[in-house]
Order: sequence, then C-alpha cells, then structure tokens
Amino acid sequence: MAVAGGGAGQPSDYGLDLRQPGEAPSRRLWASLPRRYRRHCWYFTDLWKAYAKVLPRWQHRPCPKGEGQTSIVEAIKCSLRQRCGVLVRKSCSFSKSLVMHTARNKLVIDKGLRKQN
Repeated sequence: MAVAGGGAGQPSDYGLDLRQPGEAPSRRLWASLPRRYRRHCWYFTDLWKAYAKVLPRWQHRPCPKGEGQTSIVEAIKCSLRQRCGVLVRKSCSFSKSLVMHTARNKLVIDKGLRKQN
C-alpha cells in the first residue's frame, strides 16, 4: 500500500509500506501518515477488503476497476517498477534486505518528486 501527496509549493509527503500486503502493514502505514492526511483526505481504493478494515468509513471511497479513480496510483507504481529493479521479484537486483529495499525505493520516489517541483 502506498500513499503520496503534497500540493503545489508544498513539500511532498508519502507513506510507503513494502512488506506483504495485508491488514497489519496497512495499519502501520496509516499510523505513519501525517495527521493532516488522516483527518482531511479521501482515499480512493480498489475493492480490497483490508482497506475497508483500516481506513475510516467516511474517508474511504472504494471504486471498481475502470472508473479511473485509482489510475494515478497505478501509474506511480508502474513508474516505480520501471525505474527501480528491486521491485521486480525475479530480477537480479531484487533486494533481500528490507532496509536496503526501502532505502532504494525512497531514493527513487524522492528523485521523482523533485522533478515534479
């Protein structure tokens, strides 16, 4: 699960949990988000059940595939896979160390966010 945000002229914040998908990692990600994201944002997700268990009901906007509400996040994930070989499980560069895996991904994300600003 990944969450990215930030507005024009504002520093970009993001939460990222690279472990196996599930309710526990999603809860850790939710707890790591800045307070303003937990209080003042809507979350458009696919219909995965763990999201419904973690996200507050009044902020959660589940939407089926094809509506386009999750396409931005899917594009970000696709870009990450293209630019960061450690995300491709069967590649030679797949990292077995969670610390290194996380650090490499954050570098790629930070570089992409700097290009946008």
